[in-house]
Parts: sequence; structure tokens; C-alpha cells
Amino acid sequence: MKRFLLTLTLMSVLLLTGAAYAGTNAQISGTVTDENGNPLELATIKILGTPITVKTDEDGYYSRTDIEPGTYDVVCSSPGYVDFRFESVLFISDVRRTLNFTLSKESGITTEIRVTVEATRRMIERDIVDTRKYLSEEQIEKLPADNFYDLMENEAGTVNDDGYMHVRGGRATEITYMVDDMAIIDPISGYAGTSVSNIAIAEMAIISGTFTAEYGNAQSAVINMVTKSGSTETWEAIVRGRMEVFQTTKEFSSEKVLASTGEPDPDSVPVTWTTRTRQANYWKVEGAFGGPITNFMTAFFSGDYFINGGQLPRDEPREEYNAQGKLRMSFAGDPANPNNKNMSLTFSGTLNQFTRQLWDVQWQYTLDNYIYQARDTYQATALWKHLVSEKTWYTLRGNYYNSWTHAGIRWGEDDWHYETVDGELTKVWNNGDAWGEHTMGGWKWWEDYDQNRTQAGPDGWFYTGGDMRWFEDIYETIITAKGDLQTELDKHNLIKAGVEYKYYDVEYFQRQPLPTNTYGDFYHVFPWQGAAYIQDKMDYSEMVINLGLRFDYFDPNTTYAENPMDYQGRDPDSEYEEFDDIPRVESTPKYQLSPRLGVAHPITEFDKIHFSYGHFFQMPVFRFLYMSNYEPVQGAYPILGYPDLKPEKTISYEVGVQHVFRIPGSGPDDPGRSILLDVTGFYKDISNQIDTIRYDHPLGVYNYTRTTNADWGNVRGVEVVLDGAWTDWFSSKISYTYSIARGLSSDWRQGYDYAYDGWNLPLEANILDWDITHTINVMLDFRYEGFGLNVNTNLGSGTPYSPPVETGGQANINSERMPWLINVDAKATYNIELWGLDFGVFVEGFNLLDRWNITNFGANEGGGSGSDWTEFYHNYDDENGPWDDMEVYGEPLQLRVGASVSF
Repeated sequence: MKRFLLTLTLMSVLLLTGAAYAGTNAQISGTVTDENGNPLELATIKILGTPITVKTDEDGYYSRTDIEPGTYDVVCSSPGYVDFRFESVLFISDVRRTLNFTLSKESGITTEIRVTVEATRRMIERDIVDTRKYLSEEQIEKLPADNFYDLMENEAGTVNDDGYMHVRGGRATEITYMVDDMAIIDPISGYAGTSVSNIAIAEMAIISGTFTAEYGNAQSAVINMVTKSGSTETWEAIVRGRMEVFQTTKEFSSEKVLASTGEPDPDSVPVTWTTRTRQANYWKVEGAFGGPITNFMTAFFSGDYFINGGQLPRDEPREEYNAQGKLRMSFAGDPANPNNKNMSLTFSGTLNQFTRQLWDVQWQYTLDNYIYQARDTYQATALWKHLVSEKTWYTLRGNYYNSWTHAGIRWGEDDWHYETVDGELTKVWNNGDAWGEHTMGGWKWWEDYDQNRTQAGPDGWFYTGGDMRWFEDIYETIITAKGDLQTELDKHNLIKAGVEYKYYDVEYFQRQPLPTNTYGDFYHVFPWQGAAYIQDKMDYSEMVINLGLRFDYFDPNTTYAENPMDYQGRDPDSEYEEFDDIPRVESTPKYQLSPRLGVAHPITEFDKIHFSYGHFFQMPVFRFLYMSNYEPVQGAYPILGYPDLKPEKTISYEVGVQHVFRIPGSGPDDPGRSILLDVTGFYKDISNQIDTIRYDHPLGVYNYTRTTNADWGNVRGVEVVLDGAWTDWFSSKISYTYSIARGLSSDWRQGYDYAYDGWNLPLEANILDWDITHTINVMLDFRYEGFGLNVNTNLGSGTPYSPPVETGGQANINSERMPWLINVDAKATYNIELWGLDFGVFVEGFNLLDRWNITNFGANEGGGSGSDWTEFYHNYDDENGPWDDMEVYGEPLQLRVGASVSF
């Protein structure tokens, strides 16, 4: 009873200071005894490759909860006893690894006893109370994957809908991506705002459904990537390169389009053209190195550079750089005990830069005049960590995130000429500006866009001149301060708590210059948010309970006009002359308390059931809050954000059962095999999602549309996973997901689009755009000596689409299905050790069946217009659409070769 009251008191006190901490640390505990079972006090346990050492208490018990995920050797020593070493122990975030040592008296013959532990995750982690999939560094190396999105795609409950990731039926913006405990979300779009090279990832955790209270600002999943740190023992390095050697192509010609739309006018001159997908210009080089600089300092650095042309015939490929670095210094707080480094200071950072040319089938013959996009993102983190005792530690962390994104038209060779100025040949822009004015690093200023667009082809489908009318500049700065505390009260209670404050400085500028008008948007806002959480992990032999409470707070920190049309430029009867005269309303802060509960019942070593429940809070992305609220509204049918939007909410439930099937060994030296069956059922109730609502003046003087919390939905499903090694050289992971995702709408613009088309808004939930009812993932892995082969097969029952609407009809939302999606990827490797170095060669194949999977039906789906892809598919069985759009398809067959060297 006293322990319960102490726990309750501490939780109440810590909740006053709160936290938003994510689990990036593994745990270890156990006992040390002699051969007679007597506890050994002050025995030393050291985790090699880290600065961590821990001593046993009078009961021979030890515990540490601040271990970075990875594979380490663990050594136990005590004076007068033979050292005992567990080799290759895998540590996983938020999971307790129990290692019990029995030490033998020194005999003068043996100085150390070694036991090799297979560096794989245990079949059943008894203290996990939710659904988590972990990928270690070794597993990532085996997979045919370019980035962390590819790593997600093979897991149960995950759907890749034309490049947008969805987990358990949620929207793509409901996922929080984290690197080393820091979110990397772009606040305007809601997607990941930077990238991390796979070579830098020590562990990736995919936490879906009802994650614990330490995770916030997400409704569907948390993707938590822990990057590598330099070892304290040895230096390690790797260099790897790969390039594409083959990609299938497909030809598109005008004859197919004309056959789809009917015979051409016999009196007209036929216009013919041919377009072919291209051989991708893909290559990538990456490297990493790390190790001890001094006896108290370690470092790790990694980076990659790659070019990817893709299958679309762009003029220029995507070009991207990634770099990561981490420098850690460890200190001893007690000069009398210099080996006990209980304090550390870590500096880390990431850099991501890319440029790419976007694609639209209508602009394929004048891509110089279509949109390019560039982004520069970097973040820097300083982390102070202090181990107050072997059971209690805290961290103080500061993070600076900065991003610049631009989309627009680049200057081309035809946009400038040479003139003689002051006797020298000088570049001059054709518009008369001197060289250096309006260059923007090679980008056109929106006022310099060529407005004289020309079109050619059947019915003028293709652009042959002029610029695409889009200009966008985004500057984002996010400053984060966090303080976290973790303490192990006793063997059964692990408390986590802390605080987080996040400040935003976001500037958005966008223009659409048209011949008769210029549309655009501008805002510069300074919102801020805070969060607090506390949770207790109560670990007993027959039950593990994770009970937590989270508090989230968000202040939009702005003003807005309740009626943005209430000025005389829009309404002659208004009392306000100008837009700036309209009274502004202060936005109100939003907050929520979210309880989380997870229970795991390990029945035996081979059986476990778990249940979890939670409330989840997430603010809408910033564009839905702020767009078009700070300038006079433009256009006949404007859309505005609403700064007083409520947070989106999800209530989630899941229940699961795990059972390990034991396959007996063939003899006394064969321990047999373990195969895990994991079955999880889930249900999500979703509310306050973003849609749009139209406001009309009673006399028809004006109308405008604003974002609103009008959408709701639900998702239910079951995941079945069979995972394990069948022999020493063959293992597999097979998963099946049945899921039904329904909601009032799939797109935040639904209210706007339906009002424009004159349709009635749906009153009942419909199948969502990214719903794939049946998904099957099969991973087969073969390892024999230095050879390895990993084959991944993904099957999906096809995403839904809305058939075309007859004139005067109503949309029949997502009543049809696209064909099944089938994809097979593989990676074959061969590694050999020579001259103290590890050499490797590999071959990667993507879409080995060369199946042209339909992944994107383009624009205006279900709109019923003559430019609707779904009309061609539904009426003519022609999925290419009116322009033979090659972007309808996913990636074709691709083959790559590569090599690596490491030590």
C-alpha cells in the first residue's frame, strides 16, 4: 500500500511538469549469483561499445534503462570470479532484456566464459502492450529498400497509396516520423520534412494503433528511427554504391487515345505523337564511419548522394543529398570513480537537400516550363544526459529545425541573351533585367512567368509553350526544448515523465499569375505548442500494465476575420471599406487530456495476450489553419483556412494474442525452431477530421469556402503474422491484413468540390480512397555462408475509385475497385572477408514480374468530365486516360547492382 501511494504521489507531482518523450532507450536487468546461488554484491556489468557500467546491489540485482538500441556484448565481472560474457545481445527500444549471470570461482585455467546469444528479437517480448514492429540494422541491410518508406511497406497494416503511407486506415498525415526522439514533420503539409539514409539507422520501430502516452501528435502510427552512435571500443566504416543497369519501358501513342474516344473527324488532319517511358538514370553512393576519438568521446558520421531519373521522361532527374552526424562526450561525475561515466553531452544533426522536376502529362513536351521543386532542411540537437543513480536519469534537450522549400519555374537557355554593356559581353534577361536581378538562384520570379501558353494535339490537350502558373516559397523554423525524467522505483515500477515546448516561425508565400488576375496566399505565423505526459510501466511476473496520461496544448497565436468577404470590395453594402478594416477575432488555444492503457499477460514463455486502449490528439496541418486569411480573398470560389479548427481525435482499441509453435530439433545438438503466430484485432473511431464548408451570401453577392471539422469515420480490421526461422538457412515472415476504412470523405476538399458540382454531401460513411481490404506480405530469407537472398512479395486487393457521373447525377463514391496490386522485390548478396576487410556485392530487383500496377487515376476522379481518367477506364477499359498518361502506373521492372567494403 505504501508503494502504491508513493507511486501515485510521484506521478501526481511529475504530471505538473509533464513531457512529450519518445522511447529511444532499451532496458537491461537481472541478477548475479555464484555457483551456489548466493547473490554477489558490487559485481560489475559492462555493455561493451558503450560507456555504460552498472553495479549489483546487496541482492545481486542490477538494472539500467538508458541503453541505445543495438547489438552489444555484455560482460559481468567480480573479484575472485571468472568473467562471464553474453555475446551479440540485441537491445530494442522500450523493451527490457533480462540477463542473469552465474559466476564461477577463478581456477587459473579459464579467465572468461562466453555464451553467444543470437542477435535477433525474442519471439515474444513479454512487456510490449501494443503492436510494434522492429527492424534492426542487420535486418535493414537484408531488405531491397531505398528509404524508410520502403521499410514500412512490408509490415502488416501498412498501405502505400501512390507514394503516401497509410497505417491501419488512417490518413497519411496521421503518422509522426521521428529521428532520435525528435519529430521531423513538415507543419504545413503534415508529411516527413526530411529524410534519413538507411545506412545511418540502428533501429526502426513501427508503432501502430494504441501507442503509449509518451508518443503524441499522431493518430495512426509513430515511426521512430534511432541513428547509430560511434562505438567506444573500435572504429567501423562502410562505403557502398549501387547503380541501375536495366528498366523496362512502355510506349504510348496517339492511336490508342483516338480509339478510346471514337474515330477522329475524317476531314481533320490527324495529330500523332509517341511517348516512351525511359531507362532510369539511377545511382547512389553512401558511406558511414564512427568510433572512439578519445576515451571519453565518440563520433559517427554518415551520408549519401543519389540521382534518380525515374521512368517518366523528365529533363532532369531527382538529385538528393543526406548527411547525419553525432558526437558524444561522456563524463564521470565523481573524480574518485573515473570509469563511472554518468553524464554525457551529445551533439547531432541531419541535412537533407533535393531538387526534382515534377511531372504532368499535359506538359510532357515542354517540361522546361513546368514546375521544379527544391528543399533544404537541416536540424541540430544538443542533448545533456545525467544518470543521477543507476535507477534514475534525466535529459535536457534543445533542437533547431530549419527548412526552405520552393516550387516554380527555372530560367532556361531561351530566357536570356548576351549584350555588350560598357564594352563587355554580358548576360541580360530577355525581360530587360540585368543579370543577377530576379534570378533567385536560377528560379524565375512569378512576375516574369510567360503567360502566353500555347497548346497542340487532339483538342489542344498538350502544352507546347508558356509557363505553368505556380510559384511557392516556404520558410519554416521550429525550436524545441524538452526535459525528460525516468526512474525505476523498484523492480516492478518504471516511471517516465517530462516536458516539451515547441515554437514555430512559418512563412508561406504562393502566387498563381494568370493573364487577367493573380491569385495567391501569404501568411507569417508564430504558433506554439506544449505537451506533458506521465506513465508507469508496472511489470509483474504474470502481468505488465502500462498506464499513462498525456496532456497536449496548442495555441494558433493569430487573428482572423469571421467573415472575410465583409468589405465593400466584395459586398457593396458592407460597413467596412477595405479588407484590413474587418474586425479580427483572436484564435483560442486547444488542449486535451488523453488516457492510455495497455495490458500484457504473458501466460507462458510461448503465449501472451494483450489489450490496449487510448485517446489520441492531433492538430490539423498549418495550411488548414492559416491559408488565405491575411490578404483580400481572391477568385470567384475562394478556399480559406480556419485558425480555430478543433484537434482531430481518434479513440483506438486493440486486442491481440501471440503463440510460439515449437518444432523439435533433429538431434541433441539441434535445439529446434520457434515460429510465432501473432493475431491482432483493432478498431478506431475517428472524429473532427478536416473537410470544407461553403458559405453563400443570402443575395448571392459572394461565396467562400472554409475548412471545418466535419469529417468522421472508423476503421476495423485484423492482422495475422507468421514469423520465424524454419532451418538454419531459411526464415520467413508472412502477414495478412483484413481492413475496412470508412469515412464521410477521403479528401479535405470534398465540401468545396461537391458544392461546385452541385452535388449533395454524403450523409453516411463511404469506403476511403486508400482502403485495400486484403493485403498479403510474404518475406522469404535465405542465408548460407556468405550468400543471402531476400524476396518480398506484396499483394493488395486494389484501391477503390468512383465511376463517372451522368449529367445531373450524384457521385457514387468509391463503388468500384482497381485491379489487384502485385509486386515482387528481391535482393541477393554475397559477402567475403579478405585482408581484414569485408567485401560485398549485391543485386536488387524491383517489380520482378514487370507488372504495370495501376496506382494513380489522376485528377477529377468521379467528376464525370471529359478529362476524367475513370471515365476512360470505366467506359472504355482504358486506364491510360485521355492523354495516355504513363503516370497512372507504378514503377516498372528495375535491376540494380552494387558493391560495398567495410571494416
